[in-house]
Amino acid sequence: MKRFPIVLCLLAAACAGRTAAWESDKQPTSQATVSADEATQLDAKAEALFAERLDLGKAEAAVVAYADAAAKAPTADRLAKLSRAYYFVADGHYGIAGRKDDMLKSYEKGLEAGEQGLILACPEFAKMMKDGKKIEEAVKAINEAAVPSVYWYATNLGRWARAEGMTKILFWKDKIKAMMSRLVEINENYFYAAPLRYFGAMYAVAPAFAGGDLKKSEESFNKSLSLAPNYLSTKVLMAEALMTKKQDRASFEKLLKEVLAADSNVLPDVVPENTVEKKKAEALLAKIDDLF
Repeated sequence: MKRFPIVLCLLAAACAGRTAAWESDKQPTSQATVSADEATQLDAKAEALFAERLDLGKAEAAVVAYADAAAKAPTADRLAKLSRAYYFVADGHYGIAGRKDDMLKSYEKGLEAGEQGLILACPEFAKMMKDGKKIEEAVKAINEAAVPSVYWYATNLGRWARAEGMTKILFWKDKIKAMMSRLVEINENYFYAAPLRYFGAMYAVAPAFAGGDLKKSEESFNKSLSLAPNYLSTKVLMAEALMTKKQDRASFEKLLKEVLAADSNVLPDVVPENTVEKKKAEALLAKIDDLF
């Protein structure tokens, strides 16, 4: 049994399955092919569609519109928004509908957009990675301007890896952890304390030999909740990842009922996200007897 973690790690290395954008000889540029006014119009179209993202058709159209804006006037900000849009389509629509192949493709497109945005936001990081520097060293180059690109890249990558299985999680976990740790240093409040929410889930999901730690998970979730108590994803993830691992049925049920009782409109910028989390909470509660 002592060899089991080693075998898993070797298998993970053999199943990595993708090459990062900064490892490619073809790097994104910020060269625009449209005027500033035209780029602004493209942005407005994408934002209007994304505002109605609870509708699958509008969410998919928003992805197309963001991709068009990012292709014609590439900036780190536009690419980060595209990465977020891919994430929402994957998490808020395809995942809930059980469309796993579409979900995986959307997460992968999202992480690719995040990578490209990170290259534009922080070329020093990209160069260090291409030169073979360790991720723990390269992330020190990441600054505030790169935070959105880093977060949406890492969260798409994390969800993609988790959906693909344990071998992908083991292969990519150190890279994601290094990036999220850097985000905690720069801005732990980003997107409703998202970096801390990530660590809550990571410490719960990872096996003990790969850094899993239920105490650290609970601490991270609780800190995220203290900073952003009205972002419902934190409680859903805490119930799904931590409470099932602890086999704490009472806390699982309490957290999800709190989500269902919450006002989805309390955070105007993320009403669609909070609405999706209510759907997830309802689905998880329906499976409670299977989970405990």
